[in-house]
Parts: sequence; structure tokens; C-alpha cells
Amino acid sequence: MLYNRNTEKRIKEPFNHVSWMHKQLKLTNFVLQQCLFGLHLVNTISKSDTICIVESEKTAIIKSLLIPDFLWLATGSKTGFKEEILAPVRKYKIIAYPDKTEFSKWNATTQLFNKKGFQIECSQLLENLEIEDGGDLVDF
Repeated sequence: MLYNRNTEKRIKEPFNHVSWMHKQLKLTNFVLQQCLFGLHLVNTISKSDTICIVESEKTAIIKSLLIPDFLWLATGSKTGFKEEILAPVRKYKIIAYPDKTEFSKWNATTQLFNKKGFQIECSQLLENLEIEDGGDLVDF
């Protein structure tokens, strides 16, 4: 991903500067199977610790530096908040922080997950703040 060093936002114009290694290497029959960004760090916490989930990998990194009392993981996209991605952290207490305007979708998903044994609270912190639609915790 390419970021603008002044605005700290991704550069998406004139095209989205995202590249996948398997596409660069022109690998055939590659099966992409994603996981939560930072999932390997789950082994460093106990089941009583809280995991915070955000959309952006950048936000997870910055928040882990600013608020290190929690493990910060990222879905990598607003559509990445799904059961198969969250399954490895099912037994942990989780606080989900959707980007602004995504609360209703993530909260509805949270309610379904909690019926399946998850312990997720969906924060609406960003919904009433004066930040742009799509903004996240780093913008706050």
C-alpha cells in the first residue's frame, strides 16, 4: 500500500496502489487464505486479556503503540469482519471498533457471533464524532 506522508492516508488515485505478492510473482493456482493482521501475537496473551479489532492494519499498529494494554488486530477490510476470520479468537473478550458509518453492519454481525459463543462488544465511539465518514480510531 502506498501512503501520502503528509496526510497519512492511502493513495488511491489515479489508481489504488495495493499489490499482492502472489500476483506479482504470477503464481498459478494460488489460494489466498487471510487471517487477522497480528493474529500470531495471540500466543503472547492470556484468555482473560482483551483483544481490540479494527479494520486497518495501520490503525492496529498505531493503537498497539499508544494503548499497549490491549492486543490490537485488524480485519484488513470492512468486509473482513466475518466468522472464519475471527474463529481463532473466539474464546477471548473482544471489542470491535468499526470505521465511522460501519457500526450498524458490524454490530449486527457481532450479535450473530455472540449467539455462537463469541464475547464481542461493538463500539459506536466513532459514530457521533466529527470525523469523515469511513474514518477510524487513528483519525480520532
